[in-house]
Amino acid sequence: MGIVIRLIIILVCLYFVVSSLRNLLLKITKGGPQQNTFGGNPSASQQELERKFGDILGLKGKISKKDIKSAYRQQMAQYHPDKVQHMAGDFKSFAEIKSREIGEAYNYFKDKYGIK
Repeated sequence: MGIVIRLIIILVCLYFVVSSLRNLLLKITKGGPQQNTFGGNPSASQQELERKFGDILGLKGKISKKDIKSAYRQQMAQYHPDKVQHMAGDFKSFAEIKSREIGEAYNYFKDKYGIK
């Protein structure tokens, strides 16, 4: 039973690593996100980025500063590496990757919405 859980955790970690590398490769080959020079709605890539980071933090629908802070704190309480020291090594490495993603998502929203 323990081996199955470890394999699942390893597969989830690999999924996040592969998807991150894929996104990085796409960004490099396309020259980064396209800027919307005509004003109006944000570009599709910005909307996708916001949706991706919203999913990481567990945000749905209309997003407020309070929701962002609350979701960030909840996620970090669950996945912060210092909080999962008693867990198995595989979960610790998964938690480190997940906490980096949570931090990246929070920084995105922090810059976008001016959260202090």
